[in-house]
Amino acid sequence: MGRIILHIGTHKTATTTIQHTLFENRETLLQRGVWYPSYEIIGHSPHYAHLGMVNALSGRHSSFSRADAEHFFRVVKERSQNFETTVISAEPFYRHVESETSPRQLSHSNYWKCRNLYIERIADLIGAAEIAVVFRRQADYAESLYQEQVKVTHYIHTFEIFLRRFWFHFDYLKQAKAWSRHFSTLRAFRFDDLVAEADPAGTFLSGLGIDASELIPGKHHNVSMTPDAIIMKRILNASSKAPKTARSVEQLFKHLSPQIQAMGRKRSYFSEYADLAAFQSRFDDDNTELKASFMPELPDDMPLFAPVNTQERMYGDQIHPDVIREVFDLALASPQSGNKDSAD
Repeated sequence: MGRIILHIGTHKTATTTIQHTLFENRETLLQRGVWYPSYEIIGHSPHYAHLGMVNALSGRHSSFSRADAEHFFRVVKERSQNFETTVISAEPFYRHVESETSPRQLSHSNYWKCRNLYIERIADLIGAAEIAVVFRRQADYAESLYQEQVKVTHYIHTFEIFLRRFWFHFDYLKQAKAWSRHFSTLRAFRFDDLVAEADPAGTFLSGLGIDASELIPGKHHNVSMTPDAIIMKRILNASSKAPKTARSVEQLFKHLSPQIQAMGRKRSYFSEYADLAAFQSRFDDDNTELKASFMPELPDDMPLFAPVNTQERMYGDQIHPDVIREVFDLALASPQSGNKDSAD
C-alpha cells in the first residue's frame, strides 16, 4: 500500500510556495514515485493545491460539492496504492470543524468536540496517512494570519478581538494531539527552518523523505501587505466594494515615499512589546511539550521557537498619522482624484 501524506498547513507557513513546487514538478516527482493528484481525476480543471476539495468537504465551496470532495478523496485513496508516496496539500485541513457553526463561534469545549469529529471524518475517508504540519512562533503567526484575514475578507475587527476569536489557531499542542489521536504519524516542522534555506519547499519535502533534488522551486506567493496598508483595508472593509479594495490599497501604497513604506514594515499589531511578549509566553509550557513529543530530533537545549525579538519598532493596530497625511497629499495632488477608478 502506498504512503499518503496530508500537508495540513498551518496557514502562512510557505504553504503556497510548497504547493506550487509540487504542482509545477508533478511529472518529475511522478518519475520518482511521488504522486501529487490533480482534480482531473474526477473531471475538473487542475489546481495548484487541494484547497477546493477540502473546503467542499465541509460544504464551503461555491463550485465543488461535498459529493465532489468525497469522490476525489476516494479516488486518491484507491490510486495511491500505485505510487510510493501520495501528497495532498491544503491548509484548510487546519481550520475546519464538523459543524455548521463557525469555529470562532463555538465554546472551547464544543470546538474541540467538533474538531475531533472533523479529523475522525478525514481519517475514515482517507485511511492510514501521515500528517505533515509547519508551525511558526505564535506571536508571528497571529500577526500574519490577521493580515491575511483582513486582506482577503470583509473582516473589520481589531487585532485584539481577532486574538480572542481565533484562539484555536494558536493552540499547536492540542491541534497536534488531536491529529495524532486518529493518525499514527505526525511530522512537525518549524517555519524558521524552512525560510532559513533558499528553497523552503525543497527543505520541507526532503524532511518528508522525498527526493527534492533539481526540482524547479515554486515562486514565493501571497506576499503580505504592509501593516498600515492592512489597517486601511480594514477600514474600507465596511464598504460594499471591499473585495476589490485590496489591490487598490496595494497600488496606492506603492506610491508612498520610501521612508513611509520602510516605517510601516516594522509595525506590530500588538499594543506594546509587553503585550506581545505576554501573548507568546502563554504557550511556553505547551511549546516545550510539543517539541518533546513531535520534534524530538531538536537539541535539548534549543527552544522550539527563538525568543521574541526586542528590536525597536512601532506598535498598535491604528494607522500612523504620517501615513494618513501622505495618502491625503497623494489624493489631493492626483489630477484623477475625481475618477472613481483612479486608485487602480
